[in-house]
Amino acid sequence: MNLNDLRRLEIDIDIFLNRFIPHPRWHRYPYPVAHFLGHRREAVPKLGTLVVIFWTFIGVFCGLLTITGISQHIPSFKQHDAPLVVGSFGAAAVLAYCAIESPLAQLRNAILGHFLAAVVGVGITKLFGLHPRHEELYWIAGPLCCAVATLVMALTKTVHPPAGATALLSAVDPRTRHLGWFLLPVVLLGCILILVTALIFNNIERRFPTHWWTPVSLIPPKAADLESSTSEETVHPDLSDESPPDEGNDKQPGDQIIIRPGQVDVSGSITLTAIEYDFLERLCRRIIDIDEKDASTEEKEKANETRQN
Repeated sequence: MNLNDLRRLEIDIDIFLNRFIPHPRWHRYPYPVAHFLGHRREAVPKLGTLVVIFWTFIGVFCGLLTITGISQHIPSFKQHDAPLVVGSFGAAAVLAYCAIESPLAQLRNAILGHFLAAVVGVGITKLFGLHPRHEELYWIAGPLCCAVATLVMALTKTVHPPAGATALLSAVDPRTRHLGWFLLPVVLLGCILILVTALIFNNIERRFPTHWWTPVSLIPPKAADLESSTSEETVHPDLSDESPPDEGNDKQPGDQIIIRPGQVDVSGSITLTAIEYDFLERLCRRIIDIDEKDASTEEKEKANETRQN
């Protein structure tokens, strides 16, 4: 392998992991439950800026309040002198309640990314602590923790920006550094509480998450028809969490990207970056807006015809 081949080398961990990840079957759950897990039968209407800001404010306040309220009543937190909330969760809350359609805010990134970054940060800090003059070296440990954590998140497709701050704090902040491995349950509890409250508040008028593991369909091609035929509930084909392939393409769909209202289907060996997927999501919303305008235009034309008659 020469240098040019190495520069073009693509590493996609999902090629190996997706075969072991079951596809979501939220349509089999009672709809009130499935609704708060991000499943929709119909397209989510576009909300105005003020409504989005309102729910963002409520979500950030209630989410962080839940963390601080529960943390102060956990005896082990007091014994380890743990902070009520790790500082990086302020940034995590902004992502979880405001930028809810961002790939970086989805559950896989928020939980696994934060946890992996904490493991890397504490591990590297512990290694630096073995040096006799470790107190003089933490200014190096902090940037190294953040860099290695970012590398791990990129390789595992769990990039979550606030997690980089957690890795940095594990070395440069004395109180966080003092926690050692106890930082892991502190971070994990914070992630779970933020995401539980995000599932509640973000699904009242919006939709969260856009996907639980990956935007790529996890349904095996041969099982797609069986899944749709055994479904006990009729689900809008464009808005199910994992849409089966179109009819006539169940042999070998190959590499293709299908954009439907409210749904992006990526099949084959295609991998998308966060920016690319965000662009496709905007196209989906654009299609929904066009459909809504066309529907309203048809209604107006029918109303005018009725009046003329």
